[in-house]
Formats: sequence, structure tokens, C-alpha cells
Amino acid sequence: MFDIGETVRRGIERVAERGVSFVTIHGDGDIIRAAVEGRRSSALKLLVVPALTSLNERGLRELGHGGSIADLIAERARFALDCGVDGIIASPQDNPNAIRARIAAERLLVVTPGVRLAGAALDDHKRSGTPAQAIADGADYLVVGRPIVHSDDPAAMALRIVADMQRGG
Repeated sequence: MFDIGETVRRGIERVAERGVSFVTIHGDGDIIRAAVEGRRSSALKLLVVPALTSLNERGLRELGHGGSIADLIAERARFALDCGVDGIIASPQDNPNAIRARIAAERLLVVTPGVRLAGAALDDHKRSGTPAQAIADGADYLVVGRPIVHSDDPAAMALRIVADMQRGG
């Protein structure tokens, strides 16, 4: 969700009532804190997206940020936790365990998109990695969409991805 605080708060309230497990939040502290307020005591997990996996260092500079992607992710992760969210979205290349160590936050939940088998098309992801890499580096959840849904045999592809995940554990 990305909107003004009150709209996000109300949207999160509705989402929490419906038993949704995860919602991603984009925005500044007012928006993030509104989402936390809207969640109330529900089990809904709130995640902030510090940098989309389609963003690389060049793209980050084009957006006006002079630091590295690693710096931005660490800053946003610490800020998000301080606002009361549960975690972040971070690519396999961002290394979830390294993020946790850098900001001293073992409890940081990390959901990892941009997961592809070795040699597979990256689509629009610029920071990606294999299922094994993501698991080995501490991802809590993997997001794997197009490699499965665009496969000629989605069930077989899902099994290949699970097998690769097991190599990382």
C-alpha cells in the first residue's frame, strides 16, 4: 500500500479483518506508522520495500540517492523496525543475514523476491539469485512467480525450485 496515512490505516484495518498474512507498505514514517496502527493486534505481518529488485545502483542515483543500495536497505530496514513493522522485502543479492547483522536486528523478517534457478531469465529483476542462495543467506520466505506460472509444467518447475531451496538449507 502506498497512499496518505489515513487511507493506509483504514486499508490495513480492512485487510487485517480478512485474515491476510502479509502486506507491503511503501512510504515515509507517517504512512508506515499508520499501517502499524491499522494492524492493531492482528497477526498481519507488515513489510516495507526499501528498494525494488528492479533497481540497481544506476537507478538509485537517478532517483537522487547518493549511497549504495546496501546503505539504503539498511537505513530503511532500521527505520521500518523502529516504526513497528515486522520486516522488509529484499533480494537474494541483498543477503538477509547481512542486513540483520548490519542493523543488529535478528528479529527482522525478510521476504525475498527475484528468485530464479541458475541460468533462468531474470525478467525485470536486476538483483536476483537462486533459491539455494536465498535460503543459505537467511531469507524467511521466497517469492517465485513467473518462473512457475510461465513454465510449460508449473508443478515440475515448483519441484525444481523446492529442490534448489533444500540445497541452500
